[in-house]
Amino acid sequence: MIWFYRTIAFLSHLIPYRIAVFITERIADGAYFTFYRKARYIVFENLDRYNSKLKIWQKKELTLKIFRNFAVFIYEFTLLPQPAGKRLFDNLTIENRERLDNALKEGNGAIVLTAHLGNWELGAAALNTCGYPPVVVALPHQSRKITEFFTRRRNACGMDVVYLGKGMKKVVTALKQNRVIATLGDRDYLHHGILCPFMGGKIFLPIGIFELASRTASPIIPAFCVKEKGAYRINFELPIRVNNVEDSVKEWSKILECYVRTYITQWFVFDPVFVH
Repeated sequence: MIWFYRTIAFLSHLIPYRIAVFITERIADGAYFTFYRKARYIVFENLDRYNSKLKIWQKKELTLKIFRNFAVFIYEFTLLPQPAGKRLFDNLTIENRERLDNALKEGNGAIVLTAHLGNWELGAAALNTCGYPPVVVALPHQSRKITEFFTRRRNACGMDVVYLGKGMKKVVTALKQNRVIATLGDRDYLHHGILCPFMGGKIFLPIGIFELASRTASPIIPAFCVKEKGAYRINFELPIRVNNVEDSVKEWSKILECYVRTYITQWFVFDPVFVH
């Protein structure tokens, strides 16, 4: 797998953006038809939840688009620490930023919660450029080299990185310092979640970040960085106040479902998530 990331990183150094995107999409096409057959059928199942009336050719078309979008996401991530990444920020708009500002005025920090949707890495980097250098809570990859690849680039974008299961004291300290925490909330990696209705089925969503918000009185602000007409837009939703953890997770699931349905080809989930 590391070959894929290294190839994309190579493109980011030497080739103009549009040509690199074209090549990246062709790499994704190759992966779609060869190495990632299992992931392809998992995406088919997700699309069935999205719309059970889709014909097989429609699912294939959408799935290929998802593979291409994910490959471009990786390519754009490699651009972020470089001067070439400036074009991504130049075309970026941010909506409802005042919701984050108002949350930070309370003095308990803020937790920006997003998903494997759009370009969450660009969203986290944008927090830094806007003056909120985030502490990012992430899942380490099974490959140490890939984890190091992401860590170096995140650090170069002004992010502190804490991996799940490690360094959570740093996260609590950051909230006490009125800083921003950023993390993903659409996968229950630690098997410590709540079963929530989602796109006509049920999935487990993690509760750890909600338990943390409950203990620290930190608001959770759902936010998504999605691509529209070739440019990215970040939108901050209204804060979730965690009085009851289960109710708050289900509130988050409704927001998440709305975005996934709207941007289905930007939802990058290649493992089974729906409970049968």
